[in-house]
Amino acid sequence: MSNDLPPILIPRASEQPFERLVYGFADTPFGRAIVAFNGMAICALWFCDGNENDTLNALKRDFAADEYSRDDSRAEQIVQRIIARQTSDLILEVDGSEFRFNIWQQLLSTTPAETLTYGELTERCGLARGAVRAVASAVASNQIGWIIPCHRIVRSRGDIGRFRWGEERKRAMVNWEKSSK
Repeated sequence: MSNDLPPILIPRASEQPFERLVYGFADTPFGRAIVAFNGMAICALWFCDGNENDTLNALKRDFAADEYSRDDSRAEQIVQRIIARQTSDLILEVDGSEFRFNIWQQLLSTTPAETLTYGELTERCGLARGAVRAVASAVASNQIGWIIPCHRIVRSRGDIGRFRWGEERKRAMVNWEKSSK
């Protein structure tokens, strides 16, 4: 299992509710997280800022399924693989336009400890400068936090910038990656 390659990113094949969604909670260096799986593919990794029930209810609102089941040990295994940077054979299933898919794919090609501005990410994607806001929107809509490293995108002024799960957590993630190169 190579640590040099990014995880495998695939588009979600259907807009229908998932038949079965498995989720689990695990502790990370940045706080408690929920990880959700559709078969072998990871479709969400969110940090829990409230209690687990609130996070689970939010997950169920965003990821409709006929059946839900809990598997904390599977979530813990994924977190341990992320920490060890052994993610090359993980499958990530995302729901979004081709534009967003391409932005997330480009994020996966960044290296740990590397940060980019929204403008630099836009340029790497081969897009016109005017696409920066659309790129920022794609980054913000990432449902698989930490694995798809949206935390590596910073503002052009040099500040860490906003993050769905808090600026302090984003700073901790960037610093952790820099210190564990």
